Amino acid sequence: MDAPSTDGPVSRRSVLRAVGTATGAGALVGSAGRGAARGRIDGGSPSTRLQRRIRVATRNLGLGARLYGFVDTETRSIDAETVYGRYQQVRASAPAARMRAMAAGVADDLPAVVGLQEAARVRRGPDDGGAEPDAGTTVFDFLALFRDGLARELDRYDFDIGYELAAVSDNVDEEFPAEGPDGERFDVRLSDRDAVLVRDDLTVEGTETGTFGLNVSAPLDDGTQVSVDRGYALAVVAATGAPFTFATTHLAVGSRVVREAQAAELSAVLADRESVVLAGDLNTTPDGDRSAAYRRLVDGGLTDAWAATRDGPGPTCCQNPQLRNDGSRLGIRIDHVMTGGAATPLAVRRRGVGPERRITASTPDGEAELWPSDHAGVVADVRVEPATQDPLAVLAGLFPR
Repeated sequence: MDAPSTDGPVSRRSVLRAVGTATGAGALVGSAGRGAARGRIDGGSPSTRLQRRIRVATRNLGLGARLYGFVDTETRSIDAETVYGRYQQVRASAPAARMRAMAAGVADDLPAVVGLQEAARVRRGPDDGGAEPDAGTTVFDFLALFRDGLARELDRYDFDIGYELAAVSDNVDEEFPAEGPDGERFDVRLSDRDAVLVRDDLTVEGTETGTFGLNVSAPLDDGTQVSVDRGYALAVVAATGAPFTFATTHLAVGSRVVREAQAAELSAVLADRESVVLAGDLNTTPDGDRSAAYRRLVDGGLTDAWAATRDGPGPTCCQNPQLRNDGSRLGIRIDHVMTGGAATPLAVRRRGVGPERRITASTPDGEAELWPSDHAGVVADVRVEPATQDPLAVLAGLFPR
């Protein structure tokens, strides 16, 4: 049976059903948007077409400014002028246009599940010395902007499909004083989140979020501290009779000890689950002095999808934090898809790598060419075996709707 054409408007569900019927061995879940029936991404092979695949993706949305460096190391106080500068850098990074560009990439790939990091919410309020209430005027909500952009892109393709917000990890939530060169003062509140989006033709059987027990913190001279909390979000997703646990996280930067401890905690959370896919900005490399957390995850039973299916370094980080560098500065691979248990990697590729992926956007200081994020995205196809202890699940996998 020939695969259905996707050149014109088509119901995404009809494509999935047709491909599942054609294979007779399992449904194709999360195949490429503009050529969905082929079920391949770069790094795959024709022999994998008939296998049951789940497509997943991870993307660090990129704040548009450095997250650190505004604590004066001598006085142990918040540098309000630096906070003001970082706030203006976020504004100058055109968050809405960038989120739309990254959402377009997801609409191209139509993964079953997406993990997002730095899905930040930036708010401002009056300069009140930290008194209640907290800054409450939303300036940018990266998660809302991304979801809106994704819905618009899917509508443009006329796909009868969408994405549901399955789980959100609330990470650092701190408020800082900002002072501009003209003496303007206000408070800036940064709420960082990781999120899991699941395609709405799939069933979410359960979710879980958590904050790691050990996080990077900086004590201040007034007896308080800035704590850069990190955590994880996961969803148990049922697809073609083969449920799997998808987790996303953004491990700590700036402390190898903290990062390794977080990796160990996450490894324990994911242990003993039948099928696992971990996708996120892990801030750890396969080798070198940043590899301890990577080794902890691999030693805990996870397989690095890139290392298992591709040659070459495949760097994913990092462009300039302000995103305006001309040539790519990607130099290390810290954004990963890892699999465990009955989930195995089939193919993987990066998104947003070449300079042609830059966008032209309106900013407060005029039009600018920007990278959508300081990180590349990672898209992977994984094979998930049906739960063999459940005969009904096996039948569902063999005879998808």
